[in-house]
Amino acid sequence: MPTTNPASAHVHRQAVIRAGERPHIIILDIKAFEESLGSRPIFTQKLFVDAGVQLLRAENSQTIVLTDCYGRKLPFLTKLRLKAGRVPILRYNSIHTLADPFPYGFYRDHPGQDIRTDKNRDGGNLEDMIRFSKFPFYISFDQKVKEGRQIALPEFTRLISIMKAFWYRSIEREKLRECISHLKHTVQISNIVCIEPGSLDNSKSMVQHLVLCTIAQELTELYEQDGRALRDPIEIVAQDPGYTAVPREFFLQLPVPIRITNNPEAFACINDSSLVMSFNPFIPLRQIIADLATETPSGKGPAALFLKGHTDDEKLGNFDLVSYEWTKPFQSINPVTRRYVAMLCNYTKVMDGKELFGERFNDDFYERMYYCHYPWRRSDASDADWIKMTGIMDRLANQGHDTNDTIMEELGLGFNVDEALGFSARSYSNANTGT
Repeated sequence: MPTTNPASAHVHRQAVIRAGERPHIIILDIKAFEESLGSRPIFTQKLFVDAGVQLLRAENSQTIVLTDCYGRKLPFLTKLRLKAGRVPILRYNSIHTLADPFPYGFYRDHPGQDIRTDKNRDGGNLEDMIRFSKFPFYISFDQKVKEGRQIALPEFTRLISIMKAFWYRSIEREKLRECISHLKHTVQISNIVCIEPGSLDNSKSMVQHLVLCTIAQELTELYEQDGRALRDPIEIVAQDPGYTAVPREFFLQLPVPIRITNNPEAFACINDSSLVMSFNPFIPLRQIIADLATETPSGKGPAALFLKGHTDDEKLGNFDLVSYEWTKPFQSINPVTRRYVAMLCNYTKVMDGKELFGERFNDDFYERMYYCHYPWRRSDASDADWIKMTGIMDRLANQGHDTNDTIMEELGLGFNVDEALGFSARSYSNANTGT
């Protein structure tokens, strides 16, 4: 429950507003908002258990009970909203949205505006976004995405085989292996938890899953050579909204089998010996990781992090006082928080994408190589698209190209490392002493 009455809490939106005008710059006092909650973690294991329960109830047209950030419980009917063709989706609000007393003001004043953004890739229900803006998680009912051509298991197996051959001789894989070698004296990793690695519907997503397998394989070999062999194999756990349309047996064809979980089950797998990995999450993952760390035995966070950097937050300001333009009302969905910054003091960076690859990973490179991949489960994909893609793959494989650029140019094959991506691990000395 809040330490203060929500109605009389600190004013988090500060701006000089003349009559009939809107502020150009919105300032949110995040620190004051956190203090109004008693400075307690928001995303706890208890919250995720409740989120899973409420999502299941929504799927069965039962009344759900959602809890806002102040601890107030409110019931919501779902039967009327579970219309034909609509499915319940679990969504999260970051601390920036929770702290804003008047969120999405621009869209309130311009209801005709299209609100498709990075946060709402499938479009957004403005009414729900406003109604549930004080809830750490809520459930919306979205139109079911039309599925395109679903490839068969033999086709998928062949794709993985070709992708693996390309990935194994790539520069990115070699650099990744070098970075993993630095984990010899850090906290031992027993599982890899990957949040939103893509739904295996394009070449980039496939490679990102191969990255998970490479890390597990290299860590296993590293620990064996160091005389610290694991009692059980490293388990890979992955969670992505797009997995609902992917047959589970596909993930068993990967070099290291991946266990797929439903949202939000993967968060229960994060512990002191986890490597948490995410390429471009559309949830407040940094806040979630730091909040969950307070419940672990060490209180220091997962064993390692493989996450994107903080460029978005540098544009917004520091983590206590953030600002954004009124005409761009979508706050960072994955912001840096005070608790996250404190947690990072326990980590040592072992990889920096910009230092490793420099200008090679600029915007032009991304546009040219990463975003020209061929999707094979897109709703408008045809058999001709599939034949074209597999034909290119076979031709490249038969020609035995040694240059990655040719492969990437035609397939969009790439390891999703941008200039801000970093790989950090907790020091081994701190793991057992609790210091």
